Amino acid sequence: GGKRILSTTTSDIENSGDGPISYIPPAAPPAQTLAAGDDEFGDAVSRTEVGQGMESSKGMNSTGTHAPRLGNDSGGDAMYQSMGGDQTPPVSPKEGMNTHRPTSATSFDYADDDSYGGGLAAVDSDYYYVKQKFGYLSIGLSTTQLFVLAVQMLLCGVAPFDVNPMIGPYPDVLSEWGGRNTYMIVERLQIWRLITPCVLHTGVIHLLCNVAVQLETAAFFEREWGSLRWGVLYLSGVFGCNMAGCLLSPDQISVGSSGALMGIFGAKLAEVATMSLFQTKLRRGELGNLVRLEQVGGVMCAVLVVGLFTLIPFVDLSGHFGGLCGGFVSGVVLFSGRLRSLFLKFFWSLAGIVLFVFGCIYSLIYLFQNVQANEELGDVCEYFRRLYAEGYNCECYV
Repeated sequence: GGKRILSTTTSDIENSGDGPISYIPPAAPPAQTLAAGDDEFGDAVSRTEVGQGMESSKGMNSTGTHAPRLGNDSGGDAMYQSMGGDQTPPVSPKEGMNTHRPTSATSFDYADDDSYGGGLAAVDSDYYYVKQKFGYLSIGLSTTQLFVLAVQMLLCGVAPFDVNPMIGPYPDVLSEWGGRNTYMIVERLQIWRLITPCVLHTGVIHLLCNVAVQLETAAFFEREWGSLRWGVLYLSGVFGCNMAGCLLSPDQISVGSSGALMGIFGAKLAEVATMSLFQTKLRRGELGNLVRLEQVGGVMCAVLVVGLFTLIPFVDLSGHFGGLCGGFVSGVVLFSGRLRSLFLKFFWSLAGIVLFVFGCIYSLIYLFQNVQANEELGDVCEYFRRLYAEGYNCECYV
């Protein structure tokens, strides 16, 4: 079968002083309870305590050290318990020994699919579900962005600090390689420039800032939602970011994935709003509520941090706002499927679809009929030569 992440904690092992320490796994689910992995979140399961990360690997605890075995579960698979210091692995429970059911989680261990007889979904308050073990798209996109910047700097050189303080290529390279250039989009119909800026960055510093957020917060959301849903939300943030930039800052060339990250954050806000305002199919219990509350706080902090990226050259604030809105509207549509009420599900998804379609059509019509971009951006080489001092190089083209 598939794999699941089961988290346990040293609070699961308790000795009251009257006998040897013992361990009791969660009770098997009742007949009507779905086995873990049967809901729309898939088969990857984890339990978390607010404030703790969600890293796991087979036979290893949250610090990366090997955890002692607890023995075999009912399915014959090995179970592991994260323990610190010189603690010894507990023995299997026997009749008359002191027992204690798990009530919290501080570490994450790996368990095979048949562990606990498929009873992981039975305790909603103890488990927080994610859909996959890694954020594959987050890792792939970050690798691609790093590769593109490395090739740019190798082929086109590194601009002087007074031209590009981010330690990267010359500004004209950003446009030539697919950066957002409103004049090229409107006059030469290079529509692909509404998407391609997300793989470009002004320099090493800009890239490291974005990748750090992408591999931490955004990657965890991918594990929650699954790569397909995450990818759709990421692209909606990219489109919203670059469309808003074209409308509000038409004379500026812009690159970066921070607008896409704002789209992911907007989608998370839409998910929390959906789960909090309406009754949903998924029961997350008290733990789920606490995790969502912490995620909202984390998202708001991340929005402020990513917002500081607008101080970086060739990154604009309007794009961040557009990415946040694009991700939120798309999130309303995608997360409406969790609602119990068919009426609310229809109304909530319809509202999101109408907003998304209307926003896209109106923005495109307004862009091509009313926006007048700087004609000098048609020749970015000459534009930047006039903008900067003598000696500016324009020798790198795709």
